[in-house]
Amino acid sequence: DAFDRELRLGLTGALTAIRAVAPAMSVGGGGTILMTGGGLALAPPYGGAVPALTAVKSGLRGFVHAAAPEFAAIGIRLATVTIAGQVAPGGPFDPDRIAEAFWNAHAAPAAQVETVFSGA
Repeated sequence: DAFDRELRLGLTGALTAIRAVAPAMSVGGGGTILMTGGGLALAPPYGGAVPALTAVKSGLRGFVHAAAPEFAAIGIRLATVTIAGQVAPGGPFDPDRIAEAFWNAHAAPAAQVETVFSGA
């Protein structure tokens, strides 16, 4: 039950949010939808302690890569910022630094579907 709940929250929740904003964005001239990815999608073997989170982030990454061209056709850039570390104030994964990574991802060339934030 917990695994299913995590999948619904992380994947179905993301799709629901995209469906809620995409029509108005398309009619309004487009824009950018950024999803928050996780480093476990890049290295699933390290997610043994959190298999549901690993599955969610892997699935979300796959969805964004697969669906980005379809969204581009209606003027929407779909992309992900993959945070490859644990978020914590004052360190390499400080929320302010991550916010900057999101801004940079938004400003990146439209063909760039993924930005990996490694804390560097």
